[in-house]
Amino acid sequence: MKDDDFDTLLQGACRAICQEDAAMAGFETAAPPPRRQPHRRVYALLVAAALAGVVCMGAMALWPRLYLQYRNGRLYEMVENAPETVAQQQMKFTYLPEGYTLEWLDDQPEGAHYLAQISYQIAAVKQFTGKPTTLLKSFQVMQSPLRAEMGYHLFGDSDPMTKDEQKQSTGSILIRDSIQAVTEEDLQQQGFVYWLTPAYRYAFIFAGTTEEREQYDSSIRPNETADARNAEILKILQGITP
Repeated sequence: MKDDDFDTLLQGACRAICQEDAAMAGFETAAPPPRRQPHRRVYALLVAAALAGVVCMGAMALWPRLYLQYRNGRLYEMVENAPETVAQQQMKFTYLPEGYTLEWLDDQPEGAHYLAQISYQIAAVKQFTGKPTTLLKSFQVMQSPLRAEMGYHLFGDSDPMTKDEQKQSTGSILIRDSIQAVTEEDLQQQGFVYWLTPAYRYAFIFAGTTEEREQYDSSIRPNETADARNAEILKILQGITP
């Protein structure tokens, strides 16, 4: 449907509503009031709503979609409806509560424009002495511009991926259409959580604690469960722009 056709039909529906409202209120209109039809107003509203819905559906259809594909032993991120060009705009964290620190990392992965690490401390107790201590935990957020093909090798070397590596990569990456679709449970269960905006792919990467990365020191016991901060972390992710 052309824009002119849409405007004409929408104006006609609105004009019919106005004329009937004026006739019911006892006012004269430019055209003689037609014979009253009980369903006319509802019909006009439905026409306008349907046309607006067609426009909205067209916009939704252009939202990018990300999926994984294996070719020749390598893993590729494939994007449907990728934008032709993406401006290099650094992500901003509009929500960062007290106790969380932000650090920009220099060792950016291939294809990533920006990589940030957010760290925070949790209270813990030393098992043998009972003395209080703290553990430093962190997670990373990676921002990459969307391209029609975003190829990379998950394990970083030149050898083709084995079947076990392919299975491991599939199980460790969770793809969501948008940040609104990401849940607290996603952050707890997955090592990599991806979500999209019209121009960027974002990735949440749980880095854990120093002790967890070094076979976790069993002599230190955290005072909170592993998922206690997920609600706060999700708010941080939801506040990222653009």
